[in-house]
Amino acid sequence: MLLADDNADMREYVKRLLSRQFVVITAMDGEDAYNKVLQYRPDLLLTDVMMPRLDGFGLLGKIRHHPDLRHMPVIVLSARAGEEAKVEGLEAGVDDYLIKPFTARELLARVDANIRIARSRGEHARQLEREVKRQTAALRDINHSLLQSNDDLQQFAHVASHDLKEPVRKIRTFSNRLLEEFGAMMPPQARLFLSKIEQSTQRMVMMIDGVLAYSTLNGSEQTIESVDLNQIVGYVEGDLELAIDEKKATIIHGVLPRLDGAPVLIYQLFYNLINNSLKFARSDTPPVIVIVANLLHGQDEEQDGEIVELVIRDNGIGFDQEHTERIFNTFARLHARDKYEGTGLGLALCRKIVERHGGSISASGERDKGASFTIRLPRTQDRKSI
Repeated sequence: MLLADDNADMREYVKRLLSRQFVVITAMDGEDAYNKVLQYRPDLLLTDVMMPRLDGFGLLGKIRHHPDLRHMPVIVLSARAGEEAKVEGLEAGVDDYLIKPFTARELLARVDANIRIARSRGEHARQLEREVKRQTAALRDINHSLLQSNDDLQQFAHVASHDLKEPVRKIRTFSNRLLEEFGAMMPPQARLFLSKIEQSTQRMVMMIDGVLAYSTLNGSEQTIESVDLNQIVGYVEGDLELAIDEKKATIIHGVLPRLDGAPVLIYQLFYNLINNSLKFARSDTPPVIVIVANLLHGQDEEQDGEIVELVIRDNGIGFDQEHTERIFNTFARLHARDKYEGTGLGLALCRKIVERHGGSISASGERDKGASFTIRLPRTQDRKSI
């Protein structure tokens, strides 16, 4: 241990008491003590308060600000008695406070107790550090395995999609040839069976494309750009023109804001939601799809910028409110396949896109009265790609 005191008699007295159990290094003032602390790295510092050049509290401050010394136990020796003096010492960061004069037994007991506490604390810190290293290594291994598994799954999705599409394409080709070449000779029941095969193969192609899109969404980074939502909705209206005309649908929206995002993904988001409203329209009512945008402010430090809130409402068949969360699950379907086409992946893909942009999506609905989807996205991104 290191003993710092400018009084030679006190220094000699304390050293004599402690030398029975400890190796004691002495210093004449705070500066001398600090240099010897750096040199010897003692297990404990015992220091007087009133010393020339650098007093005890100044020495304590330098030790507490040193990254390798800040946990060293420090006992202050002082002639100042009273609660105020002790509180001042404890607030300054001392581990113990000993008032002069003190007995040899009290000094030895305080020193021994603080060294044992420091060693116990050090061993605990070392155990914690070992555990952190072990857990970090384990997490690194898990992360590597997950990355490898993700790569394998993406490769599998590509291969499986290609291999599955080929036999489905042949089924569709030869089914169509049967209808074209022998349709006139077939009874109505046979033509009905072939039409069901055609519908099933069409659904299979949609399912394969949907699985591929969902599984590879996180496979590559997308560059962040300023996206004009009015332009995105215009593109979607153009691509869905046939379905809109067929169902006599109306899409209503005011001026929509710009936001930072990946254009391809934002397009997929709007395409899926608007297409969803067209698919689940009521048979006796032309679809009306309304898109409303609002600018909100974040409610916490993580979202302290502007938030774009988009609400997409329709007057379709809706759904029971109890299914609000389920509809975002992969392959979730609330309606019969033979009545409403789809893969059950569209809304799962929407949630994945929104969350990738750091946003949220929720839904509400009422049977036979329509559905409403609320999307909240950051207006600006602090990343260059997602």
